[in-house]
Amino acid sequence: MDDPLKNVHTIRIHAAWERIEIDAGMAASPAKKVSLPDEVPIAATTVFVVYTRRFNRPSGLGVEHRVELECSLRIAANAASLNGHPIVVGDESAFDITTLLLPHNELTFTVPAPLIADASSGTARLVITAS
Repeated sequence: MDDPLKNVHTIRIHAAWERIEIDAGMAASPAKKVSLPDEVPIAATTVFVVYTRRFNRPSGLGVEHRVELECSLRIAANAASLNGHPIVVGDESAFDITTLLLPHNELTFTVPAPLIADASSGTARLVITAS
């Protein structure tokens, strides 16, 4: 019998996030490098926090592979995108991104300040499954 766990590979993307705080006047703070979970306090005037993570397409992917993004920021975000394509935000942290992957990728989440506590315990990873 095949072991299904041997067909799964996980890549953590917890480090090298860029965080920009947006205030009520839509002024942006200078970008800060953070890791998830992000425990760095935000300014009292912050209305939104924009998290951006750039990463390369995992090597060795074939048509038999599926890539899911598992990111708890997706639940707290009011907007999210991968390479400019909207990602549905909602109750599930996992999302199939296989068809959206490019050689170089940019993942963005916009989180309202009242929900920033979810980012303080946030995690992110790519889960690659071979069929």
